[in-house]
Amino acid sequence: MVEAQGPDPLYVPLGQLKGSVTQDEERPSWRGWIHTGVLPFVVAAGIILIIFSDGWQAKTAAAVYFASSLLLFGNSALYHRFKWRPLTKVILKRIDHSNIFLLIAGTYTPMAVGALSADKGFWLLVSVWSIAALGIGFRIFWINAPRWLYVPIYLAMGWIAVFYV
Repeated sequence: MVEAQGPDPLYVPLGQLKGSVTQDEERPSWRGWIHTGVLPFVVAAGIILIIFSDGWQAKTAAAVYFASSLLLFGNSALYHRFKWRPLTKVILKRIDHSNIFLLIAGTYTPMAVGALSADKGFWLLVSVWSIAALGIGFRIFWINAPRWLYVPIYLAMGWIAVFYV
């Protein structure tokens, strides 16, 4: 009988497993500082965009874009700048990665409302927000998924506009 080399994988402490929430991973610290610096401009631009939008539909669409931008840059600034307890860190990471989908969908919203016919705008919003919901669920429930599984969702969201040009 041949004995296996190394520790028994069933008895490895969870903190030593690759992708463990307790494992300290590298995060780009400059990203936190850059997003902190951008945040006041996001707030100012969002308020101005809402004020100068014409009509309640345009104001609502601008507010959706503003909220998605604020969530992305605000959470990213928090997540990347500080050292967090393991549970807090994994929650912020899931929100951070999910916010990318929110920002893409939030960016489409004013364009769909203001630049397309009501019918085309409606279907673009249904499509992009449905894909965003799928992507958010994906990043919430499988944060350590391989890139080749979630990057196509980002690309699909980005390229969906081609069908509306």
